[in-house]
Amino acid sequence: MASASKVVFILGAGPRIGMAVAKRFLKDGYKVAIGKRNPQSLQDPELKDMYSVAVDVSQPSSVASAFKEVTENLGIPQLVVYNAALATFPADPTNPFTVAPDSFQQDIAVNATGAYAALYHATTGFLQLKEQDRTVAPAFIATGNLTPFMPKPLFVTLGTGKSALAYLINIANKAYRERGLRFYYVAKTSPLGGPPQVDGPEYAEAFSQIVKGELGGEEWEVRFTVNNEGNIVEISH
Repeated sequence: MASASKVVFILGAGPRIGMAVAKRFLKDGYKVAIGKRNPQSLQDPELKDMYSVAVDVSQPSSVASAFKEVTENLGIPQLVVYNAALATFPADPTNPFTVAPDSFQQDIAVNATGAYAALYHATTGFLQLKEQDRTVAPAFIATGNLTPFMPKPLFVTLGTGKSALAYLINIANKAYRERGLRFYYVAKTSPLGGPPQVDGPEYAEAFSQIVKGELGGEEWEVRFTVNNEGNIVEISH
């Protein structure tokens, strides 16, 4: 079990993945902070021991304030999960450029700019943790999907944002891996390698295994599926 001093900060408290990840890391012994636009909306009794913070990931100043609040109240996050996402679909599903530019900009702010802000502050904290204790292995996990690798017009805003997110995770891994920091873009696939049904607890289990070193290794991109026995299986790509 993780030490109680370990802190995870989850940005994006969706009812499927975000909540499942929070519950999993509470179970693993972490102090859990979760950021969402309206933290008062969290009603799940299983999350009563979680610290909630208001954050609008589309605003870098809000991300900065959220990291500051979490650090002051719980400590520097050793694990950061970026789970925020936003998608606007084209008026014509076959024409990606029927999304209004303002909507495209709004989605990119959540899917990419917010992720950059989170990486900026997470990495600063990770380096501080390494100075204090060289044995720690801080990690940043981004909830990914297959849109950067299987583009479809319908997902023009989400896929563009996830492509930027994947690039950021890739370069973070290149820049910091030798310094003991870990960065992952994690996507579930179907057993045949295609788009799957989203399952929050499965993502949560994959994230937990990644942090423990049981999944992912030194690769920045992690694809997984779930076999007939319900076990997480890493997919080569």
